[in-house]
Amino acid sequence: VFFITVLITVLMVRWWGNDLLYTGIAITWLWNIWDAYNFAKDRRLSYTVPFLIIALILYIIGWGVTEINIPRLLTDIADIKPLVTNLIKPAVLERDKEILKAEVLFELPCSESPPGKGEPIEDKPYLILIDKTCGEPGDMFTIEGGNFWPNSKCYIWWSNYAGEMAYRIRYKGDYLSFETDGEGRIAPITVPAQEPFAEAKGKGPQLWRVQARMTREVGSPHLSHTFFLVVEKMIDT
Repeated sequence: VFFITVLITVLMVRWWGNDLLYTGIAITWLWNIWDAYNFAKDRRLSYTVPFLIIALILYIIGWGVTEINIPRLLTDIADIKPLVTNLIKPAVLERDKEILKAEVLFELPCSESPPGKGEPIEDKPYLILIDKTCGEPGDMFTIEGGNFWPNSKCYIWWSNYAGEMAYRIRYKGDYLSFETDGEGRIAPITVPAQEPFAEAKGKGPQLWRVQARMTREVGSPHLSHTFFLVVEKMIDT
């Protein structure tokens, strides 16, 4: 459980993108080495210290994700639910996942040269903007697309330009999603421009990625990477 906890914490720190938090993980790992040394001498250390450090890291990430915004804390908690689920109940079996994604750029706020609306692509998934390509947080804009999997559900994501920070867009309390038609087309859908991440506020016009993502499982179930990692760490210990 300890190794899985550390692994999930590392993934969450990587997702959040704050390298300073790796310091806490390093301290936790040094504690693990010290614990192994004491275990060899028939002494056991309390797990209170490492788990308090991990709890603090998760709290900092949660603090940053919600930007001290209580309504967002309640609405965005589902975004980290898969990670927490894996932390409590790691999967032994899994299937490979196939991902289909398309994106278009939107600018906040408008500059003198906003991005284009995008163009249809013949053999790849695509998104295009029908009306505005820039605006203010809360403004509504419309997208459409094509070449997705037919008759399938897709979610709309908002990402910074670098691509390391992203989340599913909510509208009126629900995740913004759509169903493609029999030919994989996306009918025009209205999207609300999102608030910039905390570190991007007040820095002038910036480009953001509006993404349509589809995921499906393929192939037969097989032992997960987490399973082999746990076995490896058990052998090392």
